[in-house]
Amino acid sequence: MTGYRLEYKIVNEDEINLYVLLKNGHTDHVGIIRCPKDGQLQDNLILANEIKHAFNKRMRKSLWGQI
Repeated sequence: MTGYRLEYKIVNEDEINLYVLLKNGHTDHVGIIRCPKDGQLQDNLILANEIKHAFNKRMRKSLWGQI
C-alpha cells in the first residue's frame, strides 16, 4: 500500500465530501457528510475534521494493525 492522506472538500454549506488521496495520484471519494442547513459552516468544518481523524485512525488500524 502506498502512502495516503485524507482530505475533505466543501461542496456547499450542508455537504462536505471526504477523499483518500494516494501518493501515486489516485483519488477515492469515500464519504459524504451531510449537515443541517443552519448557517453553521464552522461547526460543520469541526465535524468534518473529527470524522477525518476517526476515519484516518480506522484506516491505519485496518492497513497496518496500528491504533
